[in-house]
Amino acid sequence: MSRLPPGTLFFEEPSSSMNHPFPPDPFPPSPFDQLLVPEGLHLQLIHHAQFALPHECCGLLAGRIHRGQGFVTHVFPLGNALASPTAYLTDPRDLLHAFRNLRQLRCDLLGFYHSHPTSSPWPSRRDLEQNTYGSEVVHVIIGLAGKVPEIAAWRLFPGSYQAVPYHRLAG
Repeated sequence: MSRLPPGTLFFEEPSSSMNHPFPPDPFPPSPFDQLLVPEGLHLQLIHHAQFALPHECCGLLAGRIHRGQGFVTHVFPLGNALASPTAYLTDPRDLLHAFRNLRQLRCDLLGFYHSHPTSSPWPSRRDLEQNTYGSEVVHVIIGLAGKVPEIAAWRLFPGSYQAVPYHRLAG
């Protein structure tokens, strides 16, 4: 099983817990049209994917939803219980720990991420078949097939998918 560096609980955008660009919505989260990811957290996604090689990595994205935008403030790396280059299963203990932290931080669940170590960041058939969270959250895929990692975000539906604009915010 690919394990994370010792002491890695989650990655946080500096000062994100105190200075969100907007307050939490008073209503339950709704789907958003685009995902905004600060540079530092974008790089953490790539680092986690490269660290997990040759296996797929997986994790959770949290933050705030406001006016059709999902702003990522926290990345929670999770262990891949399958330790496979073509599939992932979030480690149940890691997932439970991440959900507890998410609640304490009062963040919205924005989505999940995983890597494709030898292919592009497009949803695979397996991704569509094993989607248990529906289209309310996004699925970010880090593709490591080329020299430069590629990242794309998707909403997954039974048998289909839809691109969600992924914006890397300059730090």
